[in-house]
Order: sequence, then C-alpha cells, then structure tokens
Amino acid sequence: MIMRLSRFALAVVSTSFLAATAIACSDPVPPTPQGACHAELLSNGGACTITSQVADVGSVTATTKDRVVVAGDDAGSDIACQVSGTSSFAVTGSATVAGQGIHISIPKIDSSATKMAPAAGGVIFATSQTGGAYSTPSATPCAFYFKQGTGEGVASGKIWVAFTCPTVVNDMSTCEITESFAIFENCTE
Repeated sequence: MIMRLSRFALAVVSTSFLAATAIACSDPVPPTPQGACHAELLSNGGACTITSQVADVGSVTATTKDRVVVAGDDAGSDIACQVSGTSSFAVTGSATVAGQGIHISIPKIDSSATKMAPAAGGVIFATSQTGGAYSTPSATPCAFYFKQGTGEGVASGKIWVAFTCPTVVNDMSTCEITESFAIFENCTE
C-alpha cells in the first residue's frame, strides 16, 4: 500500500511540476499596440491641388494625449508599430481609422532630436478627401523631433514625436505637412 501511494504521489508531483514548467515557459501575451496622430496637410497653393486636410486618429498634441486608439478597439482602426533599439531607435508606426491617418518611418532617432537638429524620415498621409495617399519623396524627408518641456520622447517600444514635412506628393499634387504629432505605445521592440 505504501508503495502504491508513493508511486501515486510521485506521479502527482511529476505532473504538477511539468504543468508548472509549461506555464512558466510559455510567453506572456504581448500588450496590444496603441497610437494616435494629429497630422495637418496644408494646401500651399499652386502645386497643391486639394484643400487643406487633417487626419486625426484619437487625440494627441505636443503636450496632451487625450485619447489613444487601441488596435482593434475602434471599428475600422488599424494600429501597428515597432520601436526598436537602446539609445538610438528605428521606428515604424501606422495609425488609421477607416482609411484616414498616417504611416511613419524613422530609420534612426534618439532622445536628442530637436526642431533645429531633427531626425529624417518619411510619412504617408491619407484622408477620405485626398484621393489617394500623399507620401514623402526621398529627396525631401520629413523632420522628426521632440519639443522641450513636453512629454514627448522615445524609448524601446514607444515614441511620442512632433514632425513636419516640407513636401508630400500624390501624382501631380505637391503639398506640405505642418507641425503634427504622433504617439505609439506597446510597440514591438
């Protein structure tokens, strides 16, 4: 009887150990990406063939993030981002709702980026009235920077940044993006 009980106890302990090990080894569910943007396409006359446009996803400024959109929570929302690095970061982020929003790409940015010494990158901008996406030509990149005295900054998995684009193009229309803002959090690293 003691032998049977010992085998039973050993089987229970072994099974419990395996179950605990399996739980400990499984990867935790990563947090869901979230983001927001406020981007203003300016009709600078002449070469810009559309009226000024604003792409808002959630609500963000240089100093406030009133509402960030969690991927999949809002109908038609698409939030995706990656912010990888340690002291210098590579960033891609997309914040759209029902086809309106932006996609940003910054190959290299660090916390010292300012308006006078920005990081270079690109933007794709679209609203329901742009008749397609406006994007940054490689010859005239956008300027990405952090405004002093705000919560803006960058770290692994997150960024809150200001940007301007002197030129965005869609077919024969050339416009600009005035000072705008984007925030991405819970990004893959």
